[in-house]
Amino acid sequence: MFGSRSTRVRRARLVPIALTTAALSSAVLGASVTGTLSAFNASITNSSNTATAGSLVMKETGPDGSTQCLSSSGTDNTYTDCRTINKYGGTATPFIPDATHDTPVSISNTGVSTVTGFTLTPGTCTATTGATATSGDLCASLELNLSCVSVANGGATGTPVLLTNRVKLKDLTRIDIATAAPDCVPAANSGDSVKFVFSVHMPAGQDNSVQGQTVSQNLTWAFTGA
Repeated sequence: MFGSRSTRVRRARLVPIALTTAALSSAVLGASVTGTLSAFNASITNSSNTATAGSLVMKETGPDGSTQCLSSSGTDNTYTDCRTINKYGGTATPFIPDATHDTPVSISNTGVSTVTGFTLTPGTCTATTGATATSGDLCASLELNLSCVSVANGGATGTPVLLTNRVKLKDLTRIDIATAAPDCVPAANSGDSVKFVFSVHMPAGQDNSVQGQTVSQNLTWAFTGA
């Protein structure tokens, strides 16, 4: 009725194995369910992380309103060959005693950074040997008045600020425009420009020693910014 002894022993051996297997299966299933249902998650991915360096881009416009030089035309934003804008009048209209040549130019900042420093630095003035005179020095004769007028969007002009007053070209030194005339510092990327007038004068009492001479002098504008 109850089976043989060997059968009962065999059944007793099988029961613990079945229970152990069932327990393991339940544990695995429980862990799976628990792991899926009990873990809350939240995340944010910043998908557009970029950075751009600021820029100062100087633009100089000549007296005709169309001739331009850009700092960005040169290597690393330094253009060293803007020969199309001549601030001393050139050779087309030679100087005579008591004559003055005015050359207006404008400077603007088409970059996005604010100009904190603005200078004009002259190179050494040199005078060629004249066709009819060799003893004088035209660099020691010609005088420069440099003035600036802030111009907002090509609109109303202000009172000119005199930056040099009858300085001989040979004595011209670095001009700190930002300190001497803060209103003559162009705003960033606004279309604002600053008008500068180079007024070169030959004194009335000039003698014959400079006849036929020609002067040459580099002038370097420079921005620094934040």
